[in-house]
Amino acid sequence: MSEAYMSLPATVPFFHLNHYHAQLLREIFHRTLATKLAEDSFAMLLDGRLTLDALMECRRLGLNDDFDDILNYSGPTEESITMFRSLRDQFDPSHVSIKASSAEKFKRSATQPPCKDFKHSLLDLVASMIHDLAISIFEGLHGSRYQNKPHEGPENPVHPDFRHPKYVHSRLYPRGPIELVGYWIEMRLFGGVIVFEHGNPPGEPGSPWVHFPYEGIMKLSNRQLDAFTQFAFAEPPMSDSTAVRDVLPFTVEEDAHTVESRDAYELGLFRNSFEHVPPPNISRWECVKRNVTYPDWILEELRRSCFWHYTHCM
Repeated sequence: MSEAYMSLPATVPFFHLNHYHAQLLREIFHRTLATKLAEDSFAMLLDGRLTLDALMECRRLGLNDDFDDILNYSGPTEESITMFRSLRDQFDPSHVSIKASSAEKFKRSATQPPCKDFKHSLLDLVASMIHDLAISIFEGLHGSRYQNKPHEGPENPVHPDFRHPKYVHSRLYPRGPIELVGYWIEMRLFGGVIVFEHGNPPGEPGSPWVHFPYEGIMKLSNRQLDAFTQFAFAEPPMSDSTAVRDVLPFTVEEDAHTVESRDAYELGLFRNSFEHVPPPNISRWECVKRNVTYPDWILEELRRSCFWHYTHCM
């Protein structure tokens, strides 16, 4: 895999945007971070710990887990919540770099009414900025525990518990295992990782989708995308008890277009090129019932034997 393929997307300074578009992006960025869900999620990042429920969204519990320690953490501390609120209120996006391709589309797109390019690039920029913010916070406080470069260190590097279960290919990510934290915060705030339809072979990004942790990938409806876009134009103040909480995180609608997670590669559903990786060869596992959970060490032994195939796939 080439170094270019594994690189982060090109960026430009935030001030690359004109004043009006910059203000809209700043408004929706802060509103997305103003929800109680965002405060609790970032406060857990500051604590470096997950509640039991949050941990079980990320991975299976194993025999090596300290269950007493996990159960002792009932939620983020008030100190961490206050710290995040202070950080959020003082954070100035003007000093960050943003994704160049989306920034260019965004600043050239019509806002009245918002055109397709405006809606798509706005969502891309907000998701990417929140993704990067989470990584920056976590890395500054807890990053020393994890290697921060791909293809270095052990074959199976240590991963943070903060993760999206479908985005754990840390050896392919430019920032290594620490990248998982960004996908986790997207899962918390948006319901899943924000990806775009590039087609096969991959071309320009099209419609936005949400890659949920366990429910597959859903194409965002026009209603969902329009509701999110309106956050940029709503008159302040907008409290957590109003529209933001009703839209985020995204959920599966009754008539939603969804596909399986393993179809992401074939359909070209990704946001950054390093996320476009073939799914593992799991054809012989497809018949295994999803509600059966085994400890990791048992799974490893079963994978090495033909017994698994004949007892579960016949």
